[in-house]
Amino acid sequence: MNMGHYYELCRQHHRCTLLIERYTGDSRLITAWIAAWLKDHDPDRDNDRLPDPDIDIEALDASGTQWDVDVSIEFIEPVLIHPDDANGTITWNGSQWSLIDQPVIDTAEELDRLDPAEDEEQHQVNGRKLAVRTLS
Repeated sequence: MNMGHYYELCRQHHRCTLLIERYTGDSRLITAWIAAWLKDHDPDRDNDRLPDPDIDIEALDASGTQWDVDVSIEFIEPVLIHPDDANGTITWNGSQWSLIDQPVIDTAEELDRLDPAEDEEQHQVNGRKLAVRTLS
């Protein structure tokens, strides 16, 4: 997907597995901590249709004060690339590219003018002339 200064070449699907042995706190806290972290750090989970984490909690004693916890979470991460003729290690579409971790955000640092020079200006968009009027 073309994002301007970079491309989302593909999406990588992976699974994280975490094993906590002999946990002695409230077993519900583990579930709450994971759910809260995912809400804060993976807001696209619903859009990506990822399943809820698989959390298996096994009591190690009859009193329920010690637990083994096995957590499995699926993730989808974009693989982002940007043009890099000098050091690019990926050849794609006739060019050299490098991996990037975060999207490249381009923001304007200067503005030539804010208001049009005339009340009506002519602009070309996709080969068609458009009139733009300034309303006062």
